[in-house]
Amino acid sequence: MIRVLRLVGYSLALLALRWLLARMQAAFVAATAGEAAAGGEVWTWFAAYLMAAVLLGLGLAWDVTRQLGLLAGRLYVGNGRLPAFTAAWWRAERLARTGQTMAAIQTLREYLNQHPRQWPAAVRIAELYERQLREPLPAALEYEALLRRRLPRRVRAEVMLRLAHCALLLHDADEAARWWRAVSEEFPGTPAGAAAARRLARLASPAETARPA
Repeated sequence: MIRVLRLVGYSLALLALRWLLARMQAAFVAATAGEAAAGGEVWTWFAAYLMAAVLLGLGLAWDVTRQLGLLAGRLYVGNGRLPAFTAAWWRAERLARTGQTMAAIQTLREYLNQHPRQWPAAVRIAELYERQLREPLPAALEYEALLRRRLPRRVRAEVMLRLAHCALLLHDADEAARWWRAVSEEFPGTPAGAAAARRLARLASPAETARPA
């Protein structure tokens, strides 16, 4: 629906530009014919045309930048592997955005069965359980299954941090501490390792223990 409205808006903007251009041309013809008042109208229509063109250009630039950002994000998350750009993947994203989370998860599972090496789909399944359905137990199971895959170090560290977060949501501070300790030991000197070390240092505080990561 949003895409349709955006296309309608751009179509109307282009029609407005054509109309303004026609008015400016008519005023210019009148001015060259000797009509004194037409000279001021030329500049008025030109200013209106220029403003409309600038606004349209800004809108197009914003849309293009946004789409390029989404594309770059998918390439980054997908480790640069183009199979992530499939109809099934995008269909799952549309389902998730419209609240059909279980349908999105099922679509991703089917996609993962066809592309078992595409771990970003498994990450997304776990995220949907954790963040949209707010079910930390199945999310934790999905994250634990992810750790049996060959993941980039950055992704592995993030998955372990999410497991600690799920443990907190399940009121299991000992399990959360175990994951934080594992991250701090396996990824020392990294942002993930530093974050885990900070959480371990504050674990003695009951208020911090109850707070989500």
